[in-house]
Amino acid sequence: MKIRKIKKRYKTMFLTHPFCTKVKFKKISTSIETEPRQYPKMCGVFVAYEVRIWYRKKELKTRYVHIRIGAAKK
Repeated sequence: MKIRKIKKRYKTMFLTHPFCTKVKFKKISTSIETEPRQYPKMCGVFVAYEVRIWYRKKELKTRYVHIRIGAAKK
């Protein structure tokens, strides 16, 4: 549920740019980050998505988004 909400937020954010017509997410990887320990929000399990944006039929710049799906255990 959390991933869907965050993806939807990113999608609406990218669609608000002028002339943007379509946004697609493609999952590329899942990674476990354990360092640095003093920043707990940077530690945990992350899913990386490739975000492709279109203007009509022309594809615009590809972006990468990392969504945190699990916190690191203390």
